[in-house]
Amino acid sequence: MKGGTAKTTTAVNLAAYLALGGLRVLLLDLDPQNFATLCLGLDPQKVKCSLADVLLEERSMQDAVMSTGVPNLDIVPSDRRLASSDVLLADVPGREKILKGRIEKLRHRYDHILIDNPPSLSLLTINALIASDNYVITVSPSFLSLVGLQSLLETVDVIKKNMHSRVELLGILPTMVDLRLKITTEIIDLLRLHFKEKVFKTVIRHNVKLLEAPSHGKTIFEYDSGSMGALCYIYFGKEFLSRCRS
Repeated sequence: MKGGTAKTTTAVNLAAYLALGGLRVLLLDLDPQNFATLCLGLDPQKVKCSLADVLLEERSMQDAVMSTGVPNLDIVPSDRRLASSDVLLADVPGREKILKGRIEKLRHRYDHILIDNPPSLSLLTINALIASDNYVITVSPSFLSLVGLQSLLETVDVIKKNMHSRVELLGILPTMVDLRLKITTEIIDLLRLHFKEKVFKTVIRHNVKLLEAPSHGKTIFEYDSGSMGALCYIYFGKEFLSRCRS
C-alpha cells in the first residue's frame, strides 16, 4: 500500500529470472500506471487488448496475452482504464473474484503467474490476493515502510477471513537497500527480529542500473547482466523458487 518500494522492479526482474531459467512465466500488469508494461519495452498506446478489457469488457485473458523480448515470458499489459475499476465494477456480482476466474483458464500453460499490484488497497488488489496462492511484500528500509507493513499484514488477514482466501505470505523482501547507512541495517535487523524467517535472506541493493533499465524498456538481465542489481535478483530468484518448492 506504499509506492516507491520496487514492486514493479521486483515483479519484472523476478519474472525475467524465472523465464531465463527455462520456466514458462506470465506477468499480469494490474497497475493502472502500466509501469511493468513499459519496463518490458511495450508501448501501452499500441496494445489492442489489455487487462482492462479482460476485467471490464469480459474479453478472454488469452486475447490479452503478449510475448516479450524475454524468451518464455509473456505479459498481459495494463491500461489506465483500470483506475476506474472500483466504480465500473461496483454493481457486478462476485467482482472480487473476476481475476481468479479469468486466470484459471491459463494456469495450465505456465509454471508461474506473477501479478504486479498498484500501490493502494483497491478492488484490483483484492482480486489479485484472491487469485493468488502466495504474495511477496517489498519493503524499503525506512521507518514509514515499517509502520505500513504491519497495517498491510492486518489488512490481508481481514481480506482472507471475509473473502475466504487461502493466500499465504511467501516472504518480505527488503529493497532499495543502502548498507552504507546505519538506519538501513537497524531497520533490517528490526524486520528480521520481528518477522524472523518470513524475511528473505536476500536484500535488493540500491543500484543505479536498476533505475536505468526501465527507461530502455529492458529487464536488468538484458540491460546489465553483470551489475549488482542483476546479482541481487539472481539470488532472490533462487530463494523464491526454494520457498515455492517447500
